[in-house]
Amino acid sequence: MNIKKILVLVLCFLIFVTVYHFYRMKMITSLLSDYEVENSSLDSELASLQSKIISIEERYNKLDEEFMEQNYKYRAYEALNDRYQYFLINQLENFSNSNISKIKVNGLNLGDDISKVVKIWGENYTESIGIDDAHGKYTHIYWKYQDGTQITLDPIFVSGIIYQNPKYSSNLGVQIGDLAFDAISNCDGLYKKFTSPHTNKDLVGWYIVDNEFILILHFAMEGGRYQNNIAIDSETKVQKIEIVKLNILD
Repeated sequence: MNIKKILVLVLCFLIFVTVYHFYRMKMITSLLSDYEVENSSLDSELASLQSKIISIEERYNKLDEEFMEQNYKYRAYEALNDRYQYFLINQLENFSNSNISKIKVNGLNLGDDISKVVKIWGENYTESIGIDDAHGKYTHIYWKYQDGTQITLDPIFVSGIIYQNPKYSSNLGVQIGDLAFDAISNCDGLYKKFTSPHTNKDLVGWYIVDNEFILILHFAMEGGRYQNNIAIDSETKVQKIEIVKLNILD
């Protein structure tokens, strides 16, 4: 075989290999293009599904908020209805509560019914509803008067009081306007100190009364709110007194 024939065969082989690789690359390119189109379609479907999921989640959250709001209103209505039914059925003027506490503020004992509150403070109050899901789903009704007094009803009887009127007398051993050191000294001799469940330390001006209530002395106002458990000096005075149920702070 002469050199010319060999060169022709080599050339033919090279042409064949070139054509083969050309069509092979073309096929691969076509497959990749189809894959990209299919992948793009899948991405589009996935994005659409994700959008639908987000829409469903938003709708669920909205429905959940609406449910919570309606549930709150329903429970608040139940509390108010219980109180008004109590008025109608029991005729409060002929009723006495066996659980009335010895704690008395301005003529009102904790445990008295709402008719006693009306007799002392009148009906010029602002009413609000409080639901405490963290502590056994308590429902409280709050009556707030213009002098800053707030009565807590649970939901018919007085379960707490907050006041800052220096004219109010009480049998707590402390009055609004008392010097802080004197008030603390008196209360230390009368009541057990309240220990914070968070820090395991006694809170300044916090006391357990009758194993059922917490007496809280507020000494100063900061940021528009009365503060307690703060550093005090010889000039510090009791500016607000609060009595709440012990189980609320559990």
